[in-house]
Amino acid sequence: MARVDLHFHSSFSDGNWSPGEAVAFAVEKGLAAVALTDHDTVRGVDQAIEAAGGRLSVIPAVEMSASFAGGSDLHILGYFVDPADRGLLGAIERLAAIRIEHTENLLRMLRSENISISMEDILEFAGSGTEKGARTGESEGTIGKAHVTKAIVRAGGAADITEAYNRYLSPESPFYRQRVWLDAAEVIDVLKGAGGVTSLAHPCEKTVDRHSIERLSELGLDALEVYHPMISMERSQELCSLALELGLLVTGGSDCHGPYEEHAPTLGSIDVPLHLVQELRSAHERRLERRTMVSS
Repeated sequence: MARVDLHFHSSFSDGNWSPGEAVAFAVEKGLAAVALTDHDTVRGVDQAIEAAGGRLSVIPAVEMSASFAGGSDLHILGYFVDPADRGLLGAIERLAAIRIEHTENLLRMLRSENISISMEDILEFAGSGTEKGARTGESEGTIGKAHVTKAIVRAGGAADITEAYNRYLSPESPFYRQRVWLDAAEVIDVLKGAGGVTSLAHPCEKTVDRHSIERLSELGLDALEVYHPMISMERSQELCSLALELGLLVTGGSDCHGPYEEHAPTLGSIDVPLHLVQELRSAHERRLERRTMVSS
């Protein structure tokens, strides 16, 4: 069976691989298609497509942060998006501003604990997709928790990134502050406006219930991610049934971030069939056709 991986990250967000390194690994694994779904950025898509060189299909995609139902956080995947779409790039810019403000507030709190970290320190770890160390005052990638934890470890605030996360970034930490993202309805509209097919990322039982999925479907969600390392077989079957009931597509992927400490990379470790890509592509093409009919 031809397999695909529709969820992985590069050093343009919180992954450890450049897009090219990830694609090379996917080729070695014999994958037929992959989707680069970096957090709140599409800057790595062109590199991934170029690196593939026709050896496998690279779907232009993104994983966008959203707030929903009283402030809970969701991640919404968008497949076959236009990376140059102005609406998408505008939303990404707003999400970047939210991340920067949140990080600056956290750094102020850390300084009160005598942990001195500057934004420039964070930017050193925020991925460019090429050379992580070279910075000119701006990050080419998405600033996230992974970069903050690495900076905390380097500053001596924790022994490793797991301790740094638990002590300063986890919801149980006194330093934790919830970020307010763009509303889920807006994120869905933005992704669809860019030609994308939307899927709710890793809808685990602890994070999202049936009512929430039904409401997201009403808002225009196209699919559910039912194959994911965090989703049990029982939950996957439940989500497949719910997707069928609501007329939603299904997606899946490893959510690989590259090699991590002593852990081997997981890209291609989830059995996701190739036909899901064709279903997404067909939905994307229908969306573009409807847009053409409306504008003509």
